[in-house]
Amino acid sequence: MLCAERGVCALLGFAVDAATLGQAMLAGALLFLGMLALLSRGAPGQPSRTWPATVVALGGFLCGWALWPRTWPDHSTVAVAKVSLAAHLATSLATDSPVAVCMAGAARTIVHPVVLHAHRHHLLRPLMNADLFAVVNLGKDTTHSGLSRLPESELTRRGTERWRVHAALSLLGARAIVFQEDQAAPRLSPCEGTRGGWTAASMFWSIQLCGEEVRKYEVARGKTYAWVVRTRPDTAFPVPLRAPTEAALQTHGGLFCRNNDAFFVASASAAPALFALHSLAHDCRWVGNSTLSRGLPAEMQCGLRSRTAKGWIWPDCIMRLAALRHRLTDLGCENKLNTNGRNFFRAHYCNRSVPCVTSWPSRNPSVFFPMPASEGPSDHGNMKLDADIHEWGVATGAILVRGV
Repeated sequence: MLCAERGVCALLGFAVDAATLGQAMLAGALLFLGMLALLSRGAPGQPSRTWPATVVALGGFLCGWALWPRTWPDHSTVAVAKVSLAAHLATSLATDSPVAVCMAGAARTIVHPVVLHAHRHHLLRPLMNADLFAVVNLGKDTTHSGLSRLPESELTRRGTERWRVHAALSLLGARAIVFQEDQAAPRLSPCEGTRGGWTAASMFWSIQLCGEEVRKYEVARGKTYAWVVRTRPDTAFPVPLRAPTEAALQTHGGLFCRNNDAFFVASASAAPALFALHSLAHDCRWVGNSTLSRGLPAEMQCGLRSRTAKGWIWPDCIMRLAALRHRLTDLGCENKLNTNGRNFFRAHYCNRSVPCVTSWPSRNPSVFFPMPASEGPSDHGNMKLDADIHEWGVATGAILVRGV
């Protein structure tokens, strides 16, 4: 029908009701009759009817124009489509967002409702409803804070389930979801003087792969993102981030958080360098025991044998090296963006009575899993969960129903 839910009225933004339907049909009929009258100028050998036909046509056009509905609908009376309106709005806003967020690394606690809520309200929405791109793996190994020595929790196990991770990222409206298990990193030999293949190799590859996903989407939409953000699935943002300032937008090669491998913000001109960390970590002209590397400032000498940590390539060193090599401009971090990105939601040793904590209590917010029906006190701010996240949490058993 002309004004059906997917018809002309809906397409043009008019109210979908009986009155508008009749109005649109009458206007269309008059416009059609006007066109017929204009074309009816008499057959050959008959008296010309050009003048009367023109008058009738003009009258039909004017009446049709006057009757054609042009008032925006009263949104309180317009029927809501079956597709979630919130999801539709989020998709529409994300289409024109100048910011892309690359979430790269082990999925871990992304399946926790509080983590999802924090990413939505403290990361994506403050950054101008940023588009999300996720490259994650289902690994549960960790080398920080002795977490691997603690009992494995239910949350840890759930963070290794592909379907659950995919559903969680879909709730955040991810443009692309890639599992590293499906796109293994290329086999490259470590440079002389470096250890190479520890956990940083997976980190570098996930960041680079995520950058490639952003680039593909930029080509498809015909527009480059002004800023690209790197974050982890388990990063905790206690307060909403600040978007880059207009002044920062004018800085060629500008980036925030050059010394933080877990979180950084890169301008369009800086993104190619900062999202090619895997390639740089295996570029033996710049990394390891090379003439060029030995001539760099001490904090840029990544993986030299003379360094203390057994020649390992620390991720933050590669970050600093990328910024130096491409002459990028450091624009600050925590005081500019309202966070340093170094806090994480941990997954080990989490149950109903004991929240997720580690030996770094100041850097690891406490969360409960499964969550009680009404959230208890915790240092994630007692956020009231969005309806869709709460519904998903209850359906998957991440949130206990009352009485359990």
